[in-house]
Amino acid sequence: MNHENEKLLLELDSFRFGMLAALHSLKASLQESPHFNQTVLEDAITFFLAQPASRGDRGSFESPLRALLTDETEFLKAILQKPQS
Repeated sequence: MNHENEKLLLELDSFRFGMLAALHSLKASLQESPHFNQTVLEDAITFFLAQPASRGDRGSFESPLRALLTDETEFLKAILQKPQS
């Protein structure tokens, strides 16, 4: 793999993790709002999982949706964990 492709993959990984972190941040904020309805969030996610994009990689499409169904504290721990030296 050439240097430019490696750089692109790192940028995509960084973007993906950033998007997942942003989604979890928004979810955490919404959950603290008055009248938050977890069932509505889960129903919306279930709807979109049942209606996948017609193009592209299904796993990549589902990944951010499924992330919203998980406990964000575990996600944040994994993201913020410092690499072992």
